[in-house]
Amino acid sequence: MKYLITLIFILPVFAFSVQAQSPATGEEALRMHIQHALENNPGVKADASDVESARLESTRFGRLGNPMVELEYDVWSRDSMDRFSMMVMQSLPWFGTLSTNRRYYDQLADVRSSVLQQSQNDLIREVRLSWYMMHETYHHIFTLQANLELLDSIEKQFLTRLETGRATQVDLIRIGIEQDEIINRISGLENRLRYQKTQFNALLNRDKDTEIELYHLLDAPQAPEDGQVTSNPQFMQIDKMRDVAQTDEERARLEGLPNFNVGLGMMSMGPGFYDPNRIDAVMVRVDIGLPVYRSQYRARRQQANIQRRQTDEIRQEMHNRLSADLQENRMKLDTALRDINMYRYQLIPAVRRALDLSMESLAGGRSAFEEIIQLQRQLLDLEMKLNEAETQRNTVITELDYLTGNLIENDF
Repeated sequence: MKYLITLIFILPVFAFSVQAQSPATGEEALRMHIQHALENNPGVKADASDVESARLESTRFGRLGNPMVELEYDVWSRDSMDRFSMMVMQSLPWFGTLSTNRRYYDQLADVRSSVLQQSQNDLIREVRLSWYMMHETYHHIFTLQANLELLDSIEKQFLTRLETGRATQVDLIRIGIEQDEIINRISGLENRLRYQKTQFNALLNRDKDTEIELYHLLDAPQAPEDGQVTSNPQFMQIDKMRDVAQTDEERARLEGLPNFNVGLGMMSMGPGFYDPNRIDAVMVRVDIGLPVYRSQYRARRQQANIQRRQTDEIRQEMHNRLSADLQENRMKLDTALRDINMYRYQLIPAVRRALDLSMESLAGGRSAFEEIIQLQRQLLDLEMKLNEAETQRNTVITELDYLTGNLIENDF
């Protein structure tokens, strides 16, 4: 019996060694799923198209407008002279306005790019967390099935003891109750796992019934040694928005300066510009737009200045919030690692040893039924808590990478 229990609890390791022969380990499979999600998720694809569109804005609004052609012909004149004139006019803003506009729209595109990075960051986080939740449920099912096999073994021994009068029918009923309870828990977890797989496939934008290969052992990603929230895409987006606000303030200043219309034209007695001898005059024309009414320009500059100061406040608030979240998750990681060490190296080995001794005593007719059931329940509970602590560890590491922007760097 001692060897049976040992076999039951090394089955996850054996199962993993079999699956390790497949093309990918658990962490490699997860990376493949993340890559698939980044390439196929509709939300990320929409944000990528938004960035592509935003890159064209500087071409639209950072160039000179179309020139105007002005034609004039005297259809009647008292001196009977047919006068024809043509002038090409070009509107010109104040010096530096066009380059400032191009910089402004390029910076807006950079903001959209940081929005795309944040969408990718969010998606990677969701895929990782969903994967870990599926693993936790999958491992719970496996642990319950192993314990069900243990109860089946105990039931066989009690049937033998019942024949010799060393056990009662009540003991068998108690074992049946324990088995029914575990079977019911397995059924509930299987339903949960089906739902989790549907959610996971939705993140990857594929059919909800697509099969997902899960692994018994949960690979531990490397915990970040240190990280700064300034690398978070949300934080970088605020920095880029501040650059936009600062450039917009410069645009507002340039709007309050004069603009020009410059033209070059010719006049002839009749529409005969092809004949140089018929050209009577060459004209240069300059129109200057004077920004006399200053209140609107002052309001425009004040508005841009307020937006820049508002961005500074948002930046500080986000830095404080992300830094607090970072510190909280570091504390959670320490707790998860302590729990893993306690369950794996202290509590579970001790309970397994006690259960082994009880099962040996049961074979000799000396062990109490209540003691075995209690130890079996305790071992089941600790196995599940160990898996939950490992899931918590991976979840917290994902949150740390999410806050510091390392998810995109590590997975894409």
